[in-house]
Parts: sequence; structure tokens; C-alpha cells
Amino acid sequence: MIDANSKEDAFDRLQNPLSIRVAKKDNVIPNFEIKFPKKKTDFASLNSPIEVLVNSKRPLISPFEVQLPFKVWLGSDKDIEDAVHLYELFKEKLDKKLMLDVSKELKVEKEMAKYGII
Repeated sequence: MIDANSKEDAFDRLQNPLSIRVAKKDNVIPNFEIKFPKKKTDFASLNSPIEVLVNSKRPLISPFEVQLPFKVWLGSDKDIEDAVHLYELFKEKLDKKLMLDVSKELKVEKEMAKYGII
């Protein structure tokens, strides 16, 4: 764990409600965030996961309809570039209504339209 000293500390952080980051021992990158769901977008990620193939493993990730608005919300040039690229790759398969709902929740509808993602 990157930001917790013990399992008990991690659980306390999660209940506060904060998130924790986890990585392989003695590494920081790559890492992933763990948190309890609170918002509609959190539940959308949990209820509609996508299975991906990575090095013969099949982890579940949040749907692109949640990831794209979130990347726009983050707002860095790299995040915007990623969102536009992923949209172009998967636009025919995306649930546009879900993506619009998430965009509204994150208050990024105008930015999504500006970058041609909606």
C-alpha cells in the first residue's frame, strides 16, 4: 500500500471515506486506487465492468462511458488526448446516454462537446 501503513490503517482510510493506492512491494508505478463507492459514477463502474485482456490476464475495468468524462474532468492535456483517442476507437459501441449522464454528473458536458466526445 502506498498511502497506508497497515491493513487496519487502510480500512480506516476507506471508511472515512478516503481512497488508498496499492502497488507491488517496493514500487510506486503501476498502482491502482481502491475506494468504497459513493457516487452514481462509482456504482456505474461496478455494475457495468469491462473485461480486458492484459498479458493473458483478464482484469475488469470501469466502462469507457465513465472513463471518458472522468478523463475530461481531470483536464490535463494527456487525459484529454486519451479521452479523444478512446472515443474515436470505441464510439460505435459506446452507450451515449450513460456517457452523457456521467458527463452531467461531473459537470463536463460542454468540455465533452468541445472535444467532440459527445
